[in-house]
Amino acid sequence: MDRSAFSPDGKTFYYVSNNTWFSTKDSKIQSYHFDEKKWVGPIPVIPQYYGPTLSIDGNTIYLMGGGRGVVKDFILSSPYEKINPMIIQGPQPPGIV
Repeated sequence: MDRSAFSPDGKTFYYVSNNTWFSTKDSKIQSYHFDEKKWVGPIPVIPQYYGPTLSIDGNTIYLMGGGRGVVKDFILSSPYEKINPMIIQGPQPPGIV
């Protein structure tokens, strides 16, 4: 559906999963992580976002979603686990304080 991203070490792959082109209602960022033997996943990262882009150091993931023309950035709590929404640019989505 949209772009995907690899972590700087090449061991984590982030991608978008969705069942439509026209809505983010069912979209979600998921990932696979290479554990030195095999790829593990899919691992759910965050729902209703798309367009994952990682910072050069791999500590921040930038996502689109949550409103028209909005880009949000989140600090990754782990290279391949759920994200910690510590930094948000633009309007905050419901439920994030």
